[in-house]
Amino acid sequence: MSSSQKASHMHNSGSGKPTKNSPAARSTQPTLSINTDSKLNINTGPLSANPLNSKQFYLRRNASDRFDGEEICQKPFHCPICGSPYLRRRTMEVHEKTHSGIRPYSCSYCPQRFFQKDKLLIHERTHTGERPFECNICSKQFARKDTLNVHHRMHSGEKPYPCSYCHKRFGQRDKLLIHERTHSGEKPYQCIFCSKHFARKDTLNVHYRTHTGKQQPHNCENCGKRFSQKDKLALHKWKCCGTNS
Repeated sequence: MSSSQKASHMHNSGSGKPTKNSPAARSTQPTLSINTDSKLNINTGPLSANPLNSKQFYLRRNASDRFDGEEICQKPFHCPICGSPYLRRRTMEVHEKTHSGIRPYSCSYCPQRFFQKDKLLIHERTHTGERPFECNICSKQFARKDTLNVHHRMHSGEKPYPCSYCHKRFGQRDKLLIHERTHSGEKPYQCIFCSKHFARKDTLNVHYRTHTGKQQPHNCENCGKRFSQKDKLALHKWKCCGTNS
């Protein structure tokens, strides 16, 4: 290439630097990513504690050939009525129908009706007992595929949900939310009798028994001892009565 051709080329390409939209420039632009072994804090206003704990974001794995890991992305589609975020437009459009109040799918076994056919099928399995999704490791069966996916994490040890306040990680998002309330002090469940607040719904249900008089509804059929919670009855049977039933 002659000196005049080099000068012309340098002038057209911005002194040899890659343009904003050129492949070279795109390859050097930073990508928001996380290290699964460390805690991530991103300055995003109300969601800054941990974007992974917000429904506004999702985790994309192996996003491209030039990035080996994970990438945090914001869900691009929002319901025009309530603002709920969605990854796919079709999912958002299905959600919009829930605001109409129309439930075209009726259960064959009870009066309940549903917005979506797949929700109906999942519900009807509570009547039929059908569990079509089987774990390939322990052969345990489940009525829902997402429940099977959560179960798989028990075998793999995967814990994709990190706490915003400490080093702990969780395999389920709802377990993470319950745990984070021990840090934040949030207690969203309120007793209708005395207005006392609780961090967990099951704890509220146990508390209700102090008002209804049914404080020990679970009794051991072997010795007659009564317990306020089912898991405490099971522990009693195992320790004292030598039975798991």
